[in-house]
Amino acid sequence: MKSDPTIPAPPYPSDSGRTRDRPTVGFFVRIADPAQLEVLEFYRNDIESLRAFGLQVQCITRVRDLPRSTPGFYYAWWFGFGFFAVAWARLRARPCVLIGNVHTEDGRGLEGWPLHKRVLMKLALRFATATIFTSRTEIERLGPTRPSHPHVVYHAVDLDRHRPRQTPREETIVAITQLTRENLRRKLVLESLEAFAIFRRAHPRHRFVLIGQHGSGLVDVERRIDALGLRGAVDLTGRIDTNRKLEILQSATAYLQPSLCEGFGLAILEAQACGCPVVTNREPCIVEVNQSAVLYGDDPQAWAEQLSRLSDDVALWEEMRRRGLANAGRFADAGRRTALRAILTEAGFPDPVTPGAGVLQSRH
Repeated sequence: MKSDPTIPAPPYPSDSGRTRDRPTVGFFVRIADPAQLEVLEFYRNDIESLRAFGLQVQCITRVRDLPRSTPGFYYAWWFGFGFFAVAWARLRARPCVLIGNVHTEDGRGLEGWPLHKRVLMKLALRFATATIFTSRTEIERLGPTRPSHPHVVYHAVDLDRHRPRQTPREETIVAITQLTRENLRRKLVLESLEAFAIFRRAHPRHRFVLIGQHGSGLVDVERRIDALGLRGAVDLTGRIDTNRKLEILQSATAYLQPSLCEGFGLAILEAQACGCPVVTNREPCIVEVNQSAVLYGDDPQAWAEQLSRLSDDVALWEEMRRRGLANAGRFADAGRRTALRAILTEAGFPDPVTPGAGVLQSRH
């Protein structure tokens, strides 16, 4: 029997051919472009993990589709819109595990959100069967709010796809972000362009490759490029296929990704896994996840100086490449899947293998 035909199939398809011995999980994330379920690694990794447990996955990307969904339990992303999945699951007496971050774009925690969003998030955190945070920093941003059965589970890096290769080092600096105005502010994209302009004064052959879907911030990026005299030195690639992205990371001099606020910073780990040293800032979550595996700076001048060190000092470049690879290796799929499976067991999700067995059983 195919998936419910009333729920539009996203580009990342829901599983079909449901059988009684393979329970279905509703993977809910409110998202305008369902193609992001494939593009964004944290969604794709969780979907693949649920499938690896033997579960069938029904992707639900609109709130209005929740009442037409009939899975046995729910796995919902983000604490704001996730409230609706939690509420629907409780009405149906089904478990719902909730995962996400609480930070605002400027680095504030839960209390930084508008009142209506804050109310929804607190209700979702309270009534979910279990809650998952992607770092200890995110739990600290909750303040006095007490979530239901909280867990910290770091994201995983797909080390089969993201890996180094023997290739000549190219004179490129790379950053990856969608070019929305929100991301420009949070990812400090305009400030990164300033850092590259300073760096390029002594390294005129280097190029800045900015990868990511174009959006509302594109015009601001183009204006800053012109103002800094970087026209012709910056490649705005838009969205590119994964293989091309990996090739760029595997051969780059450095990955430049400062941020006002992160819940984990998966793109930094992916760059490290490709053998690309990273320059970033001392944002609390970035420090928690990366420790001494990256080079830190607090402003464009400092980032430019770190880029120069990596470009000019071969021994330092090799050392930071080695540290990055070692750090990325700590976040393999297996560790995350083990943690997720334990949380699903605790939440009372059905056993995907043995009919009527109750909850997920550990496999050793």
